[in-house]
Amino acid sequence: MITQIKEYIQFGDFNSKDAGWYLQSRDAPTPDKKEIVEQIPYLQGVLDFSDVLGEVFFDRREITYEFKLPNKDYPDRKVAERFIKSSMTTKSESQLFDTHDKRYYWLGKVKSIRVTDVPLKKHLIATIVFICYPFAFHADNYFDDVWDTFDFENDFSNWTKWDINVREEIYFVNGGDTSVSPTVICSSDITLIDKKGKTYKFQKGENNDFVLSIKPGINRFTAKGNGTISLRFNAEVMA
Repeated sequence: MITQIKEYIQFGDFNSKDAGWYLQSRDAPTPDKKEIVEQIPYLQGVLDFSDVLGEVFFDRREITYEFKLPNKDYPDRKVAERFIKSSMTTKSESQLFDTHDKRYYWLGKVKSIRVTDVPLKKHLIATIVFICYPFAFHADNYFDDVWDTFDFENDFSNWTKWDINVREEIYFVNGGDTSVSPTVICSSDITLIDKKGKTYKFQKGENNDFVLSIKPGINRFTAKGNGTISLRFNAEVMA
């Protein structure tokens, strides 16, 4: 009886389940925090400016997988080794889907692939190391809720569209773990003012203003104009 493959990854054209590789282990430690420190003479310790903006920043992270391809003759093992290397190492930064992180994906590229041949047992062992963005992206774009595929364990529902009549107090919720820069869609020219008095002006249509940052939690604004304003973004989590 052949054991069914339940855990697998998808990266570019490579799907480990379709290729017959069994996941042996997964290692995804949290990324290192970026530290910005200054040594000041005659001052104990150091001055740490790492979270001066009120948010923690991280370096890229490494995710390592070990797979086994069992019961293959030598010619088939050589073909499998070439395929797993050529189908992933030649790809630029791409989405990495992992069944362990349901409804999320990583954004990264292959750092290395090491394949070990075990001739006595007729199988291959592949160790794949990815370098990824520190946060995982939610697979759905939070613009419209799609209830047919809503996952109550992993998804969250936000109100992301508001009707503006001259002046309205509105809010947007970021359910992720870090700030995001959303795409803003307006039916007419609309201005947002945050609680610190900073002004963001958006024109009719689709706006990609990377200056606007939606922090985790509730973000309150004063909106001025006449029409609708909505946000599109993918939540980012520390998985």
